[in-house]
Amino acid sequence: LHSCPFAHECVYVCGGMCCLQMRRTFRFILQNLDGFNVTEHCIALENLLPHDRFRLQRLALFLAKFTDSMNAMEYPQACRELRDLMRSELSGYYHNAIKDRLYLKGGRLSHERLSALTVLYHHLNVLYRVIAPFVPITAEEVVAHYPRMEGAETPSSAFRHGWPSVDERWAVATDMTRLCSFVIQLYGMSTVPSMRMCEEAGLEHGANDLLVLLDNEATYGRLLALNADSEVGSWSQLTEMLQCPSARLQLVPDVAEACASAQYASSIQCLHVDGEEDTTKGNVAIVAKTATAFKCDRCRRHVAEVEGQLCSPCDVLESGIQDTP
Repeated sequence: LHSCPFAHECVYVCGGMCCLQMRRTFRFILQNLDGFNVTEHCIALENLLPHDRFRLQRLALFLAKFTDSMNAMEYPQACRELRDLMRSELSGYYHNAIKDRLYLKGGRLSHERLSALTVLYHHLNVLYRVIAPFVPITAEEVVAHYPRMEGAETPSSAFRHGWPSVDERWAVATDMTRLCSFVIQLYGMSTVPSMRMCEEAGLEHGANDLLVLLDNEATYGRLLALNADSEVGSWSQLTEMLQCPSARLQLVPDVAEACASAQYASSIQCLHVDGEEDTTKGNVAIVAKTATAFKCDRCRRHVAEVEGQLCSPCDVLESGIQDTP
């Protein structure tokens, strides 16, 4: 890298993101993988939850682009791709979205938790090797703290295990990964309102129930599957990806008319989901509403049924902690 004419830009892009942010990302992954048994706990691709399956597709696409940039000696572009993955997609979104599954829902060996850990494990195997050319000391630190997982070889160095590769099936788009991509677009719409706009509407920024208005029946049916087959969901793949306490789906004939009287509605957009056999198009709008549930004193989410009490998952966890001798 010292002989690269773009070395200063690589240092700016990669270092400005952060060695600190990068270390935090790896710390989150390493801490959660403690005690993970690769042989027994890894979930097969076809059994992963939709959000996790989509995350592996994004990882495969990243690795293909990153490898092409490195082979073409476009190091600044490679650094930007790495920065976007670690800062925006992982730390800024996915890690925050799966915290409920890691710390609240089910037990240590629940399918939901193991599905998320499987994705973190695959990310770790790729990331510690792709950062090595740019931040070798950080890469070797990751290797030094690599969790001793049963069924997995512990790396001795970030430079002795070759360039990473992934299962070709990861990059294959499916109807479910396309639907998850659509939901990520909805998440982008739901975060449009600024703090000031929420305050003017009497809403708490980032803690609102969301109403998704659609005029396409096919898209509505697909989103129902992500919302635990219910019009209103609180602990579903849809609420996880939208990062909201509760999400309600509503099929309406006219989206503009339906959200005209809402406290706050994002701009109406025409979005579509590409399927294997058809393309589903339609208008969609996100309406933010004051959360109907109360804020849990433990997880700080608006999911408690009674004010001043813990939500159901936190109550179960606290009871287990108190019963532990």
